[in-house]
Amino acid sequence: MTKWGGLKINKHADNTDKNPLSGAVFQVFDTQAKADACVTLVSDASGSLPAGCADAVSVSRDAAGDPINPAQDKFTTAADGTVTIPGLYIGKDTATSKTYYVVEIVPPAGYVNANAVYDVVVTPGTIANAVTEDVPNAQVPPTTLPMTGAQVSAFLAIAAVLLGGGAIALVVSGRRKAVRN
Repeated sequence: MTKWGGLKINKHADNTDKNPLSGAVFQVFDTQAKADACVTLVSDASGSLPAGCADAVSVSRDAAGDPINPAQDKFTTAADGTVTIPGLYIGKDTATSKTYYVVEIVPPAGYVNANAVYDVVVTPGTIANAVTEDVPNAQVPPTTLPMTGAQVSAFLAIAAVLLGGGAIALVVSGRRKAVRN
């Protein structure tokens, strides 16, 4: 008898409130080496790899083992921050679990990809008893811009005063010459 299991991912912000995050894209791998190679690709792509990694597990069955069409190899979190990955092959007859490796290939908007591999032990059963993995993300730090606007404004104000003073001096000097003549 062939055994299948499922995995549920809870994607949330890396803070005390654990705000759910939608739009994160994950792939699942059957070996640590394949997952590590994917993390390297994602890191090199600056945390955004929409095409995904080539060696990901393609899921073509639900958690009960029934076929689904089309098969999937990328899984995106919904508005509640969760995604369920059904139909992960456990094995035959005496198999009691199988380890899979999860990689986030695209982080939610405004968040940093952890560039990590999450190993998850999946056991046979339905989605209702699927193993759950929490995956936090840190927010992208705010960008601080240099204060060039204030420096330029001060420079322009000083230049305007000097130019205005120079113009007044020229007018006064011109009038003095005209009065002497």
